[in-house]
Amino acid sequence: MPFEREKQEPSCPDCGSKDMRLLLSRGDFVYPSGELYHLHECGNCGLVCLPDPAAVAAATDYPASYFKPASGLTRVLEKFFNWRRVRFLAKYRSPGDVLDFGCGSGEFVRALTASGVPCFGLDPHAPDAGPDGAFIRGTLDTAALRPGALGAVTAWHVLEHLADPHGALLGLRRLLAEEGSVLIVSVPNISSWQAALNPGKWFYLDLPRHLRQYSPETLEAALGRAGFTVAGLSHFSLEYGPYGWWQTILNVLGCEPDFAFKYLKRGDVPAVKNAALRAYTVFVTAALAPALIPLSVLLSWAESAAGRGGVITAAAVPNRGGGGNFKGA
Repeated sequence: MPFEREKQEPSCPDCGSKDMRLLLSRGDFVYPSGELYHLHECGNCGLVCLPDPAAVAAATDYPASYFKPASGLTRVLEKFFNWRRVRFLAKYRSPGDVLDFGCGSGEFVRALTASGVPCFGLDPHAPDAGPDGAFIRGTLDTAALRPGALGAVTAWHVLEHLADPHGALLGLRRLLAEEGSVLIVSVPNISSWQAALNPGKWFYLDLPRHLRQYSPETLEAALGRAGFTVAGLSHFSLEYGPYGWWQTILNVLGCEPDFAFKYLKRGDVPAVKNAALRAYTVFVTAALAPALIPLSVLLSWAESAAGRGGVITAAAVPNRGGGGNFKGA
């Protein structure tokens, strides 16, 4: 039986408004626990979020398999996508060190290092430093980083996981040089076509790990409050867009939720009591792959061309002389 935490009147963690509308309630597709999570939309600022992100973040368990490094074909694709990220950053980056904030396994840092870019990664679960990359295991609060010293900061799919993204953005703003620096932020897009197909079965909803669900408007507002101006916005991601469509369509077709992701990315698909559902899932995933994969690429391109891509990536520059505004009560 699904269970719920004790309910409290929700308020928006960004603007403090009590005008919160329940969008949907859903469990954890990747690591099912039976608990329901309630996604709300703020009627004042438009943010879509779990109402108490700090409490949810504190209670959310990230199993060791969540940080498992990629292998096989997945690893080859990961290297290719990180090479594309290096090229994307090069369009905006000025000379200076690069911080990959929330670097995870460190593959993007290694790609930058291999390209001759001075860089380091910061993450509570960062790997050990080595000749292929410099890493700090910690947070913005614990790492002794010099203000105004960085040429660029990247945050690839990090903000949606944070209990206090505003505080993190303010901290990153202080680390960036006043002139010529840039912040690259990439997040899933709740206003995408793939999310609209079936919001409750959208792959990148990823409750409860994704505490906030951004749209281009709410992401730009969050960056503005922290003292940034968006200089460029991309709606297409070859890495995330097609895959989001593929897994979302499989979810909508009644397959085991996020089965393909768990099998390909995590390698930890647990045994199930419903053998018929598992057989159906394996059959549909394999049988439809030749059609669904190219269709997903086409759909991803179309939604991106319409400004409704599954992922949004913003290049933001610090406002001169400003540290940003804190949220209201």
